[in-house]
Amino acid sequence: EQPSYQTVCKALNVPCDGSLIPLRQGFGGSGTGASLATRSLFRTMFYLSQSVDVPAEDVATRIADSPAGGEDAVPKRIFNIRSSATEPAKAAVKIFYRGIWFYIADDDIGSKTTFSLMSMLVTLQAGDTTKITPLVSLPGS
Repeated sequence: EQPSYQTVCKALNVPCDGSLIPLRQGFGGSGTGASLATRSLFRTMFYLSQSVDVPAEDVATRIADSPAGGEDAVPKRIFNIRSSATEPAKAAVKIFYRGIWFYIADDDIGSKTTFSLMSMLVTLQAGDTTKITPLVSLPGS
């Protein structure tokens, strides 16, 4: 009976009978339900790169572009890389690049979580998983 449920059912052309809406991964599809296409790791990295605070001087000298659509393009950022001419005092992660410090603030829980997740995904994709074996430990007698 919820209006939002009815809106989704109508948009997906499925019965509004209160049952779960089947989801499957991929593009298009046939039958009822919805197909979800997730971003690749590189598309995700590109999306997150739009949350870098690019120094105005780098944009003016065409060293870098400003994020697509400007500051208003992403209403609520899940990832925020700040920039500073001076070394940040409270940074979870920081790097000095071309005379500017880029960093994630230590009090930015969302960005730290997103960075950790991306680090794990990059590690999983880049690693040689065929040689990883499970660790088995047996209790001593």
